Amino acid sequence: MKSLGEFFGFILFLSLLAFGTRAEAADRSPISEGSLWMLPSTSTQQVWLEVHTIDGDGAEAIYHISVLCKIKADPVWKITHVVAHMAITEAALRKEPLRPAPKTVRAAYPETYDAGYAEWIKLNSQGIAAICSTSVMECLYPCRVNGETFKCGPEPVRKKTSQQIYVQIADDESCTIDSIASACGEVGRNIRAQHPVDDPKVAVCAGARSDYRVVGVVLGALNDEYLTPAFGCPPR
Repeated sequence: MKSLGEFFGFILFLSLLAFGTRAEAADRSPISEGSLWMLPSTSTQQVWLEVHTIDGDGAEAIYHISVLCKIKADPVWKITHVVAHMAITEAALRKEPLRPAPKTVRAAYPETYDAGYAEWIKLNSQGIAAICSTSVMECLYPCRVNGETFKCGPEPVRKKTSQQIYVQIADDESCTIDSIASACGEVGRNIRAQHPVDDPKVAVCAGARSDYRVVGVVLGALNDEYLTPAFGCPPR
């Protein structure tokens, strides 16, 4: 990804898709090295993972994967690494509605993955390498999502409240905080200005046609203010 904002945006983009497709029947075929598997995608964008290496057997096996994406209208070589390398258990891997990738979906050149894998090997030798045991989606978002499993640094101590705030992203790339207009890149700062010593609940609402880059700006702005976003829209 070109920026942290694009990364956060793509995570929400994937999360929204996954939320809507959990009920789909996942393919239970064996997962082998070199195989490609589709993650939830849209009519204009494809998302998939590539299995590079499998360490171990059975329930103890660790799968080393990369997550890739491509806008369908782009040239076949224009592939983006969402995550260069992730170590994950099979149980976590199968929590997504995986489907075998069609022949039109290509593997990426291995250099980006190799660099990420080499770094993981280095950390593993020190006993501090991460292994995803939840799901691909949850492990893609490395800092804060719907809870306190992942932390990225020191966080001010603030009282968590039950007040619900909705940040909505319109199809025209404009943003509102509880129906009040706000620059998308300022949503975190604007919420924090009203809540300097407490943490309200914040939900991000985006439509299927929302640009994931704009969503990324919103998530990055919230993350900068240590506001943990959930995904949801206000009741109608």
